[in-house]
Amino acid sequence: MVVGNGASVVTVMERIIGCCGRGRIVWVNRRGLKDRRLYERIENDPLPQRDRLSVMANRMIGEGKEGEWELLHNYSDVKEISEGSDGKLKVTVGSEVLEVDDIVAATGYRPDAEV
Repeated sequence: MVVGNGASVVTVMERIIGCCGRGRIVWVNRRGLKDRRLYERIENDPLPQRDRLSVMANRMIGEGKEGEWELLHNYSDVKEISEGSDGKLKVTVGSEVLEVDDIVAATGYRPDAEV
């Protein structure tokens, strides 16, 4: 499970996909990603990495997958986390209880552009 909204969370997902063969990523985002298009592309973006991440994120949201990875993303709030007997985490998101291996928080960082 990854939690976050910006380029950091997409970078985390890209790294997970790049290092592991296949699986499922649960993406918790405060907007719930219901509109299927979270990241707007910036015309002539001076940061090509950001543009590449935006394209990847929108494709993942739209298709619900990236390669062998399934993406579950209509979640906007975590209500409870508990440890299951098998070592997995049981996470209540909305009205569902999901089992996940790990939770990665990619939230709360915004660089100071004035520095």
